[in-house]
Amino acid sequence: MNRGRDSFPAVLADGKWIAFSSNRQGNNDVYVMPAAGGKPRQLTFHSAEDTVVGWSPDGKRIVFASSRDGRVPGCDDAV
Repeated sequence: MNRGRDSFPAVLADGKWIAFSSNRQGNNDVYVMPAAGGKPRQLTFHSAEDTVVGWSPDGKRIVFASSRDGRVPGCDDAV
């Protein structure tokens, strides 16, 4: 049973795959699984927060934001 929180789902244009973020290992990482069901596969293994944004136009890559550089995605450092 998954005790984590799954969030930010993104369905591939052909409807066959879902990418999502999940904190099931303690912090948000990127996962992918068949839309028809099945076992999710973890794609990122980093202590930073990885948040799914979507799929590349060709459907071959998952786009995600990360706080790996110490900044929160979407926030500007400028004062």
